[in-house]
Amino acid sequence: MVKKSKSIRKTIAPMFRSLISRVKEDTCESIADGIFLIGLAIVFYFGFWPWILALIGLYIIIKGICNHFVKRKKKS
Repeated sequence: MVKKSKSIRKTIAPMFRSLISRVKEDTCESIADGIFLIGLAIVFYFGFWPWILALIGLYIIIKGICNHFVKRKKKS
């Protein structure tokens, strides 16, 4: 069983790396904006506005991660 899990990791990991390498800046911004809008709808629905700060923080983190991968791809 250990051999199977190692072989699965060896097959799946390159697929994820290639997916991340294909990510473009527009795609990252679209994903982050979509998550922000869905989160805003949830906050508005439940009416608990202090959570807007957590939503803004999550948005900034996602944009930062995406920008990191885009810049790293441009340097290569």
